[in-house]
Amino acid sequence: MMKKMIIFILTVVCVVCVFTACSCGRTDTPATSASSKPTTAVETGDPEPTATSHDREGETCLAGTIVDAEHMTVTIKDEKGNEVTFTKEGADVSGLENGLQIGNDICVYYTGQLDGTDASGVTVTRITDED
Repeated sequence: MMKKMIIFILTVVCVVCVFTACSCGRTDTPATSASSKPTTAVETGDPEPTATSHDREGETCLAGTIVDAEHMTVTIKDEKGNEVTFTKEGADVSGLENGLQIGNDICVYYTGQLDGTDASGVTVTRITDED
């Protein structure tokens, strides 16, 4: 009887460990990666998005409204109607009160050079709510 009780307890502990381990890998913020490459944007309207001044050294902010947000990317539409898709992998998103939801106004801070609406030459450093 004692062996059955010990086997039952060990089985329960193993099952609990398996279910706990399955949920540990889920996070709302993506993991940091040294090889993050932004994706190419969809060009609509004026080919030159309006980026604001640098907030931190080397950073530029592009403000806009979220039109699409996926696991690794966010697409915003700026005031001129241009849509730019950024890879958000490794970006600090702690400055977002309401998360990355479609319709939210945000500011994407990046380093590098936007080529029209092509964001493949930039690295997103952080994303915040638009002030």
